[in-house]
Amino acid sequence: MIRAEEREEIRKQAERIQAQREQVTKDEAVLLMYKTQLKGSTDLSTAASVVGGIHSFFVKRPQYLNHAGNRAFLEKYPGDFRDQVCFAPDRFGASALDELKRAVEVLEVRPNVES
Repeated sequence: MIRAEEREEIRKQAERIQAQREQVTKDEAVLLMYKTQLKGSTDLSTAASVVGGIHSFFVKRPQYLNHAGNRAFLEKYPGDFRDQVCFAPDRFGASALDELKRAVEVLEVRPNVES
């Protein structure tokens, strides 16, 4: 009886891990889409709009905030970054778009899934 219960628990754990891996794969694709959108932007205002989407992504998936690069990006480029760019464009130099495109590269999905 105990052996059957152990096998069932192992099966359930394997299913949970597989579901987590599948979710991580989907999350990686979504984050890649945001990064691609941002890197393809030709002006800071458009790129700043993507920053809002990146914030929404991490709000829905706080488990990825364990990565220091993700937290640093979100702190440097706040959720209202688009508003800052639109209402105070003189605060941002000519290299701001290039800097933002470089900064987005640090974003990543680091799963907390056991192998």
